[in-house]
Amino acid sequence: MLRSKMPSVFALALLGATVAARPAHALVDVCNTATGNYNNSAAAVQPAVNGSTCFTAQSNPILVIDKTRSPGNGAPGTNVTFDIRVTYPKLVPPAVPVTDPGVCGDDSTATSVVITDPVSVADFTYVPGSLLLSTDNGTSFVAKSDAADADELSYSLITNILTGNLGTLTEGTGGAGCTPGAARIIRFQVTKN
Repeated sequence: MLRSKMPSVFALALLGATVAARPAHALVDVCNTATGNYNNSAAAVQPAVNGSTCFTAQSNPILVIDKTRSPGNGAPGTNVTFDIRVTYPKLVPPAVPVTDPGVCGDDSTATSVVITDPVSVADFTYVPGSLLLSTDNGTSFVAKSDAADADELSYSLITNILTGNLGTLTEGTGGAGCTPGAARIIRFQVTKN
């Protein structure tokens, strides 16, 4: 099977827009020191005492979206399968500060994750009923309806936009060092016009 891979995007895809990429897992240490001053019973000034603590602020989630197609080329009438793989990998030093403890799931949770994919009707025709979703990195797929209903996926024949409501992803979802088998994959087919 010939597979072409498009570049990864470090951004959140929402309603067809791509939010500008930002530093992945930019953890910030917030430190605070308390100082105590006091005198003894003879009113003599005593050396100040200090106590301090630091808190590591969580970062914003950074999702990775890889879109692939199979086959990579073909004549009109060729059926093409698209896969959209969504992960929230755990990044480790040097990609993140050394202060990041490297624990899976210790950073912010990505909530209300919505993936959209407009299909170019000048080039392709969507194959009705071809929506599939995997929550286990492609080991198994479950058929989803085209309608905007209670399941996670839909395809609008009016706007020609696929929409995937993936809900909540925790850090490490689909990442090699945490839960590689939990990547979300949206699969659908089109026919080359």
